[in-house]
Amino acid sequence: MTVSNNEIVKAVMEVELPDGTIAQNTFHFLAQFTGDQTDVDVVAGIMDWLETAYNYVDSDIVDEVTVNPCAVNVIQWVTDKWEIARFIGIDTPDIEFASGAEMLPNQIAPYIVRPSTRPKSRGRTFLYGFGETETTGSYLNAEAMEDLALFAASIITGIEVTPNNYLYPVIVRSVANLWLGLYDAVANDIVGTQRRRRPTVGS
Repeated sequence: MTVSNNEIVKAVMEVELPDGTIAQNTFHFLAQFTGDQTDVDVVAGIMDWLETAYNYVDSDIVDEVTVNPCAVNVIQWVTDKWEIARFIGIDTPDIEFASGAEMLPNQIAPYIVRPSTRPKSRGRTFLYGFGETETTGSYLNAEAMEDLALFAASIITGIEVTPNNYLYPVIVRSVANLWLGLYDAVANDIVGTQRRRRPTVGS
């Protein structure tokens, strides 16, 4: 099977926290292909992209956080919502977290803001599992902040699946058939609260 030009691809980076809570980061990409790309190549490109990004922060996230398989799908707008149109594949990124510190509470996490080309529309990415030693009060320390900035720059970088065939990070509007391009990523040294996460559930 293949992925075609202008399709929207969704990848879910999933981990398990020490208490068994499942936490996820969801990423969307716009395919800008000169020709159809194989599912295998698309999944491999996304795994490499995830590994590059998360390896910038692997020393900040506690070693009790484990990486689960990452599902990759094509999504499409159907009537009034985005739905999975086709399963592309699943693989586990080669990432090992290494901090031996106590973990911050589940809901407390550094985050990235990804502004889009549409005013007031932006994506947010929370990074679960940071160690307590990476913060002083509500602020990240300098080394962790540097790691977070590198992660931020990485997650707005396009993926070259094969020569001249790219997946570009975008955000999709949950209430409309619309994707938005990203032009920046901003790392904040103040840790935030991901209020949607509750015991055993995260996204």
